[in-house]
Amino acid sequence: MNHPQKRTKRKKGREPEPPAPMTLRDKAQIWAWIAGIFMIVGFAFHYFATRQQAATLDSEVHRWQSDYHLNDEQVRRIRAMEEGFHGKGDPFLRPAHTPGETRDHHRAMADVMNPEDGERFFKAQEGSAPSR
Repeated sequence: MNHPQKRTKRKKGREPEPPAPMTLRDKAQIWAWIAGIFMIVGFAFHYFATRQQAATLDSEVHRWQSDYHLNDEQVRRIRAMEEGFHGKGDPFLRPAHTPGETRDHHRAMADVMNPEDGERFFKAQEGSAPSR
């Protein structure tokens, strides 16, 4: 069954009208959509990066608690020191530190611990002894 194709008649002598130019409102809406997409991606990236940082810090501090015999108060203080030094995981505002600042940070954390455990921690962080 062959169906004849339906043809639309074109009026002779009339050219098709060109599309209307974009209005300022149309352009603003397009830019708003583009900006919105970038904002959503940025917020998602920030959210997942900060969650990953918190999970990693929890895991590391928990490991330190058992390795270096930390009580709850020491864990709280060390966690606060780590967040203050490294930030909370914001991928857009990561702090950069000199080796001296990092060494001072490790020394301050070791000072919170018992003297023997603190010295082991400091040596492990500074690469003088193998870490578990």
